[in-house]
Order: sequence, then structure tokens, then C-alpha cells
Amino acid sequence: MLKQKKIRILSLTYFKKYEIDSLPIIVSVAKNSPAYQSNLIEGDAVVKINDLSVIDFRIKLAKAIATSSKLKLTILRNGKILKKEIRGVKACNYNVQAIPSPAPNAYADGEKIFITLAAIKLARTKDELAFLIGHELAHNIYHYKYTKGSEANSFAINYLDAPKFKNFNSFFVYSSQSKEIEADLKGIEIAFKGGYSLENVNDYWRRLSVFSPNMISSSSSIYKSNALRAIMISKTLKKLKLSNEKK
Repeated sequence: MLKQKKIRILSLTYFKKYEIDSLPIIVSVAKNSPAYQSNLIEGDAVVKINDLSVIDFRIKLAKAIATSSKLKLTILRNGKILKKEIRGVKACNYNVQAIPSPAPNAYADGEKIFITLAAIKLARTKDELAFLIGHELAHNIYHYKYTKGSEANSFAINYLDAPKFKNFNSFFVYSSQSKEIEADLKGIEIAFKGGYSLENVNDYWRRLSVFSPNMISSSSSIYKSNALRAIMISKTLKKLKLSNEKK
């Protein structure tokens, strides 16, 4: 009881000192993330953001991230005040949404990425799933022009959510073979830079051909044949690995 009372007094002391009535708490730190590299840990309480009060901290975080790659945090940890500086990296915050469907497919709508449960089940490795997500990320990055807000300000994902067209021009994202090719090649690059080896990623297309046998060797107005897609992906992956070895 005495220990709990001391903790309460200590907390009230800091609330008074920093003129706040609550503190944002770090609930988890991803391994190898900028926060991890800055030695932040679960349970750290943030008392200042760039020397500013943590009142309306989400707004202040959003502004800080938008204007600089560095973020200074004043942390309360075990009764001690610590100064931490986080060096940010460019990242993507498009939510990935699983949707119930018996058909293996994936979509992008400029704000989210949707992958059917059948497509997830068809993928046998993380590499295959990484490429599928990379392909749709490429659509969102290169073929849509919508900006995203901070993930901290977003609502929880509704599992019944579905892809939607934001305007008339969005419809044509899926009607262009050139855009699908670009999404394949940029997608493999995104997944590779994300740390995936992608060695056997083309096995996915072989399994997918069971659902669309006509796509094994023939192309449509939207997609190249699965065989040609596999060849392009293999060539792109080879170039990426050679380039990486030279660095």
C-alpha cells in the first residue's frame, strides 16, 4: 500500500510539473524500428515532445513527423527523466485488410490494401504474401494520389470493409496492363527492400493458375500471362540482388 501511495505521489508531482493531467504511454516497440534503435521500451511515459507539452500529443506528433526526420522525446522511466532522439525513416501506413472471399485475389483503393482469405491461404510462405502486399502497395503509391493521415489517428479496421473507388478515374487503375506490370515490378522491389528473399515467389503464380488455367500462357487486356509475369519477376529479382551485392 505504501509503495502504491509513493507511485501516486510521484505521478502527481510530474503532472503538476509538466502541467498535464495524463501521460501517453509506449505500449510496444517493434524490433529494429527507429524507436528500438533509440532504446525506448514498453512502459515509457512521454512527458514532452520536441520540448512541448504532451497535451494534444497526436496533433503535435503529426506536425513533428511532417516537418522533420528527427523527433525529441522526454521520457519518464522508473522515476527518472531521460532524453531520447528518434531518427525516422520513410514508411508506408496503408492498412492491410483481410476480407472474406473464396476467390484468391487482392485489391487496392488508394487508402487500404485488401487481400481475400483465399489468397492468404493460397500463399505458403511469407515471401509470397509479401509480394502480394507489395503489388498492391505499388498501386497505392504510384497509381493513386490520396494522402494518408497518421495511423495514430485512424479508426480500427472494420472486417466487413471492402475496396471502393474514390472517383471515376480510380476505375481505370485495374483496366491498364501497363499499370499491372508496373505494380508487379515495383511490388517485387518493395518486398525485396523490406527484407524478403522472394526466392520461390513465382510458385504462387503456378498455384494460382489452377484457378485460371487460361492465364497460364495467354494474356488479357489487363494482365500478362502468369508465365510472362513469372519471367519478369524473376529477372527483376535477379537485378535487385546483383545491385544489392555491389553496395
